[in-house]
Amino acid sequence: MAKSVRTNRLIKLARAFPSGAREGMLFFTCLFAFSLFWNGGFSVMGVSKGEVAKLVMTSFWPWVLAGQVKILIVYLAAGLLVGLSAELVASRLLPKLRGARLGWIFAVNAYFLAINIRKYPQLYTESLYDRGGLFKLFEVLITHKLPQFVFNGAGTVLLSAGVIALGLYLARALKERVYLAAFGVVLLTIGTLYAYLPWLLPPKNSGPNVMVIAADSFRNDRLGAHGYARHITPNIDKIAGQGVVFNSAFTSFPRTFPAIISLLTGQLPVTHGVRHMFPDKYSRDHTAASVVELLRKNGYSTAVVSDFAGDVFSRMRIGFESVKAPYFNFITLIDQRSLEVHFLLMPYVTNPLGRKLFPELKEFAGNGDPSLLADETIDTLSGLTRRDKFFCFVFFSNIHFPYASPYPYYRRFTDPGYSGRFKYQKPPAVYADEKITGEDIEQIHALYDGSVEAFDAAAGRIIDYLKKRGCLENTIVIVTADHGENLYENGWYIGHGEHLRGDKVLNVPLVIKFPGNKYTGKVDCLTRDIDVAPTLLDYLGLKTNSEADGRSMMPLLDGRQKGLGVLAFAETGVWFSDTSGGFFQKERIMYPDITAISTIDFTYNLEVVLKKEYEPLVRTAKHRMVDDGRFRLIYVPEREGVRYELYDRVSDPAFANDIAAKDKKKVEELKKKLFEFMQKDRSIVFRNGFAVQAK
Repeated sequence: MAKSVRTNRLIKLARAFPSGAREGMLFFTCLFAFSLFWNGGFSVMGVSKGEVAKLVMTSFWPWVLAGQVKILIVYLAAGLLVGLSAELVASRLLPKLRGARLGWIFAVNAYFLAINIRKYPQLYTESLYDRGGLFKLFEVLITHKLPQFVFNGAGTVLLSAGVIALGLYLARALKERVYLAAFGVVLLTIGTLYAYLPWLLPPKNSGPNVMVIAADSFRNDRLGAHGYARHITPNIDKIAGQGVVFNSAFTSFPRTFPAIISLLTGQLPVTHGVRHMFPDKYSRDHTAASVVELLRKNGYSTAVVSDFAGDVFSRMRIGFESVKAPYFNFITLIDQRSLEVHFLLMPYVTNPLGRKLFPELKEFAGNGDPSLLADETIDTLSGLTRRDKFFCFVFFSNIHFPYASPYPYYRRFTDPGYSGRFKYQKPPAVYADEKITGEDIEQIHALYDGSVEAFDAAAGRIIDYLKKRGCLENTIVIVTADHGENLYENGWYIGHGEHLRGDKVLNVPLVIKFPGNKYTGKVDCLTRDIDVAPTLLDYLGLKTNSEADGRSMMPLLDGRQKGLGVLAFAETGVWFSDTSGGFFQKERIMYPDITAISTIDFTYNLEVVLKKEYEPLVRTAKHRMVDDGRFRLIYVPEREGVRYELYDRVSDPAFANDIAAKDKKKVEELKKKLFEFMQKDRSIVFRNGFAVQAK
């Protein structure tokens, strides 16, 4: 009897919903089930590993289940809204047409899916393009074959039908409930005030402010200021024309976590201690040494905004009062994969509201939409510009692989006839020795350039906002990167942090515009990321951190010096794979792949950290280099012994000729400097020529 009563209650509850709502929720439940059936598996850093999947399903299955329940609820909510619109249209416009509600539900969902595929095709490649056949043809049809007027026309028809149906409904309702009109007026008034109130409040900002606009994997040679033919950085070039362009600015570590800390502290990685992307919690507190904290103590409001590659900001203690960046731990990986499989939900969550419901969306490498990050930054600046002075750091990820940018940027420079693996993105293939063709390389460069242009457009919006708020003229604007990117030139493979040949990774963009355009022109001498923080503090008249390794560049800007008289040092990071392509795989000390040498810190937020037992081997295996502006000496430890490579960057920019055997005097000169640099790490001792971690 009790069971029968519960069943009757459920039936009554279901009948309380309009027919369209019930059909909508049922339809979206089917989408949920189909997505789970269509996609599966688990991946870490672009790689599927059976051991990881087993760990997830044995130890974290309650979390996976809870995540799927949450996703199903959002499916049902979307189905409810679409179903209610179907009920409205069917009852007001198509009352005698059988199946009108279901037809409307299908049409609306198909439209939203199509426009989302067109805007973010990278989110659908696993489910469609990579499967080949008709699925591949369908995605190409949506993104490259159908003209834009088809989408515009379909949207106009659906919107018009919905508006007309709503109008008919309201016209009838207003006859009975006049208060609905008053309620609508109140809502409209509140919305208008909310939208325009920030503009009505005058800024109280006096400055000087600091605005850092940085991008992951941004190559120096892509700047129009350096003569790049495609002119993909017009907004940054405008800032460059009003400021100083540093032609030879070097990163100290071509991986994001160590590079960002070096930039903000003025310290080399051997000083600040973060030597790879997976440090434990004890290695990440650099508040006392950072320019962020020093400015905060001097009255600055500080904030950072970022997406997936900027998850490092939520794990470092560097002095930011406001951190709007995703958090990375093992749970994030689970949440990310749990949502990734639901490609049919993407049209309803790839927006600001969706990012609030599913914070892991900001970790999607295929969803690094710079326009959304610009929106977040502008929202942050709306508050900061009402403060006395501020330091704001925005870090864009869309230039980082897989070089996935939204419409129209993925189409801007690519060949529409290309049908290879990298139509929309170049995902990491760290466990495969890829067979790359010349056509593939052209496509990858084109995707990369489209991503740079998308970043530049977003940067332009931020700069325009500062100008409209009357703050630009009293703001130091810095445009830079954590590192650059190799894109298969000169046998250097692809990516960053694996080796130290060439300048595509190590020589980063650096443009600084000072208030009143006080300093302009180009600086050709060697400078470094660790020189930025001391320069800022020097310009602002604040004391530089005594533990900084960098030097102020102000003597270059005011003409007191023509060079800093410094050397650039750098080292490699963790090799994620022990089997992927690239010459460096044969020229290094081997250790297992990232899934074997990392672990989960169950004592602290389930973060992914390097296993302590592998720390000495990882540090011993590092390639290291010293560069004096012309010659670069690279230290390459192998099982058989240490090898040195020497390159003349001026006469041999392709790093094609190792002249170590021909110029032993220069090798010894730079080796001495390199050893001094390595000995800054007090845990290093030299044994048989190897720099070995002793403790």
